[in-house]
Amino acid sequence: MTRKNTWARLAVAMVLCLPLTACKDTKTLQENEQLKAQVAELQKENGQLGNDLETMTAARDAATQENEKLKAEVNQLRQQALLGEAARSQNESLRKQLNFIDSPQFPSDYTAVNTRIIGWRNEFDERVVIAAGRNAGVHQETPVMTNDGLVGSVTQVSPTAALVTLLTDESSAVQARDQNTGATGGIVRHGEGEGSLIVDRITKDKLVKEGDVFVTAGTRSKQYPSLFPPNIPIGYVISVGQSDTAPFKQIQIQPFVDFSSLDAVTALITKKKNPQAP
Repeated sequence: MTRKNTWARLAVAMVLCLPLTACKDTKTLQENEQLKAQVAELQKENGQLGNDLETMTAARDAATQENEKLKAEVNQLRQQALLGEAARSQNESLRKQLNFIDSPQFPSDYTAVNTRIIGWRNEFDERVVIAAGRNAGVHQETPVMTNDGLVGSVTQVSPTAALVTLLTDESSAVQARDQNTGATGGIVRHGEGEGSLIVDRITKDKLVKEGDVFVTAGTRSKQYPSLFPPNIPIGYVISVGQSDTAPFKQIQIQPFVDFSSLDAVTALITKKKNPQAP
């Protein structure tokens, strides 16, 4: 009798445990489904964030490319406008003359040697080394520029490289003229601030305005012997002043070339000889 009662009690206990086990399993399954749903939602959000990031990156890259393209177009148009204005002004004068003999003209009498800057003399020196020398036709006083404007001139040369003294160096100077008003006699040289340029020796009777563009004059003097071809853009006027006692205007210009980020430059090579003063 006792053994029968024991088996009966065990059977009852097992029957009672079955619903509890089923309830526990059902709860676990529900929790698993909730977790799966949360994971799926997080994956969906993460995927959307990834798509948004890719879209933003693509938009940024496209904007950067468009910006560089527009800068190049502006530089090209500015160069064309300056050269066109210079040509019109020059032609009006030359038409009146026959058998005109001139120094090399930019850009028609020059061949471009595009090269890369391979070194700076030191961090305080306004001179750079380019990867083109005598073997490429580069010689002393060869003008160097970029698409933006004048960079400087070659001051030392070897068969495979050359040293270029920048326009911002204290030893540099170039005769220049106002492209807009025709004011001549100016000497562009290093200013007081880093990378700044001034135009000296423009007399007070000549008209120069803010925004005017200065270009190389293409003339040579005993004091400034390096001859740059005419009409290479240098910079635009950012301030003009004069005093009662000084004979010349105080003119500051912003160079078109960004000298802090020079990478590739163009050396201007010509086979036409520069005239030498007697």
